[in-house]
Amino acid sequence: MDIDNDHEARIHSELVAARMTKYGFLKPEIKYLPELIREDEHIGGAVYGRYDKGSGVLVATNQRILFLDLSPFAKVSNELSYDMVSGISLSKKKLHAKVDLRTKLGDYNLHLANVRCASHLVNFIETKQIEQKQLSKTPPPHKDAEPGKPCQLSKEAQLFLASNDIATFSSIDQDGTVHGSTVYYAFDELGHIFITTQIGTTKAHDVANYPQVAVTITNTEILRTLQISGFAEFETDKKLSEKIYRHILRPRMHGKDVVMPPLLYMEKGEYIIIRVTPSSFAYHDYK
Repeated sequence: MDIDNDHEARIHSELVAARMTKYGFLKPEIKYLPELIREDEHIGGAVYGRYDKGSGVLVATNQRILFLDLSPFAKVSNELSYDMVSGISLSKKKLHAKVDLRTKLGDYNLHLANVRCASHLVNFIETKQIEQKQLSKTPPPHKDAEPGKPCQLSKEAQLFLASNDIATFSSIDQDGTVHGSTVYYAFDELGHIFITTQIGTTKAHDVANYPQVAVTITNTEILRTLQISGFAEFETDKKLSEKIYRHILRPRMHGKDVVMPPLLYMEKGEYIIIRVTPSSFAYHDYK
């Protein structure tokens, strides 16, 4: 990406206004921002500090929140929208501050942060939260708000589910807009369906706010479909998540070629596992 001098100068001036220090400008994450910030995007706050895996930077713009750690052993780049934020707090200890950003996809805790940078960032995010609440819309209502036990699929539907591994995953956002994406999936003996995605994707944001989803599996060669409605949650069992992750992201044969799932080539942040609990299904054999 070619960075023009005007864009770079604008980023620098916005960081100065956000109370960024001379030391902060030396951070690789701060130096990388001109390549990451869009032309129509403006920085409102930024803070650097320590977290449980090393050194990180939180950046708040008029469009999103970024968490960056570009150290050689980490390479973390997560993107969050403001509707994902549950809360943010600031605690000051003499010369340093601690910032706790709570989100629906996990928490970001930075300590040993610069007090002026941290205060400016927290104030900016709190203002954006207020704006988000004023602009938010309510999506169409649904009957159930919480997942229960998975519904029992018919034997034919179970066999069809086990015979395929690609589906269309549909979710809904805060405006009531439906989003669909093609995904690889896995399932367990209880009837749950699992997909993997990254923190910055649309479906991750949708699930965090509105859990009602649909999964559609189609096989055009045998003219069969399985349509599942259900509720999605983020899987919290780390061992299970790792097992699902390895299963879904394994190499596959397509014709004579061995290919990897497209998800591996996306740059949206860390991986998370979404667990779908089916509430109803419709299996059709059109042949």
